[in-house]
Amino acid sequence: MTATGMTATATTADARRRAATAACLLAATLLAVGGCAGQSARSEGNAPTPRAPRQASAARGGNSLATDACATRLQDLGGALLLYYAVNRRLPDKVEDLSTVPGAESAQLACPVSDRPYVYVPGGGLRAQGKPRQLVLYDATPAHGGLRWGLFISPPSGSEPLATWVTPMSEALFRSYAAGEGR
Repeated sequence: MTATGMTATATTADARRRAATAACLLAATLLAVGGCAGQSARSEGNAPTPRAPRQASAARGGNSLATDACATRLQDLGGALLLYYAVNRRLPDKVEDLSTVPGAESAQLACPVSDRPYVYVPGGGLRAQGKPRQLVLYDATPAHGGLRWGLFISPPSGSEPLATWVTPMSEALFRSYAAGEGR
């Protein structure tokens, strides 16, 4: 093997090692903080959301992060987004780019209730006045008892990493993001 061939092989191996290290660091960070932020039952406004009794949740269509298939899909896509960002240091140009992330090759990109594709907003998402988070991926329709599930991000700042939340949105909240756009 030539010196150039050895350098190319070493460079490829180094790139793989860096990607694996980034993935391990990301996984360790997520485990250290107790998993995905969306599981903490916090609303998009960052204030604790009171937990509704099980009967009230069922009457609203079962919009529970733990039991709603759409929320589960968005949680999976949020994890892929975090890993994509850890490796590439940027958000993807299109949601289909998440399929390049190990484990997300066959990610489901449509709501299981409406069967409509999720809407991805490249470039950092939609912003609403007075809201700290940005909406990057959401249901195309309010198919969950009048609500839409959305994947929100908080961009990295200082020593804080990129963070994601999966939250159901009322149409009023969704419209505040759609009106603010702020791309």
